[in-house]
Amino acid sequence: MTASKDTPSPKRRKQSKVSPPPLKDSAKEAIAHFLDTLDGEPCSELYDMVLKQIEEPSARSRARLHSAQPKPRRGDAGVKSRHAA
Repeated sequence: MTASKDTPSPKRRKQSKVSPPPLKDSAKEAIAHFLDTLDGEPCSELYDMVLKQIEEPSARSRARLHSAQPKPRRGDAGVKSRHAA
């Protein structure tokens, strides 16, 4: 068998019933790993660094969700049509 047959396509992975761990668990694991790599060196401004790391993917996800929402049609959502009485 080839590796491509063994590896599910990206669409299949997204349809998997196994959900990722909660974000707080992923953050906890990533922060612990980061602190371990410091090997005893002091760390400052960890909170700000974490916020900056989370901010960009969060904004991208919000933008993707916003762009996926259906756009109002003419006459919907308070947009008046020229033909409205």
